Amino acid sequence: MSGLRGSIDSASSSVNQLSRAFQSLGIDSANVMTKKRQDAERAYAIIRESGIATAGELKKAELAYLEAVAREQEALTGAVSIENKKRIDSLKALKEPAAEFCTAWTDSVQAVSTAISNAAQKMVGILIG
Repeated sequence: MSGLRGSIDSASSSVNQLSRAFQSLGIDSANVMTKKRQDAERAYAIIRESGIATAGELKKAELAYLEAVAREQEALTGAVSIENKKRIDSLKALKEPAAEFCTAWTDSVQAVSTAISNAAQKMVGILIG
């Protein structure tokens, strides 16, 4: 039993040394990259399923998740899958709506709302009149 315990302690010590060596070089091991990808996957799922994240927030969350997947793939295999590269590129290509467009749209909706309110007031005035 003590032989098994000694083997476990030795293996644990080797793993800790290896982990420290990676850290001292500023490199994340494949195990660390897998853990980070799992954390990113959980975070993305929470955001996606929340029902309150905006389209822009969902895009950023998915992009962060896919980039974590890419880092893990790179650490494990030395390459990133073509599918993942394509999805990352397509998300990066999506543009946020221009502020001018949003402002113009908001102004147009406000103008329609004002026109409807004014017409309703005039009709009430005619009926009461």
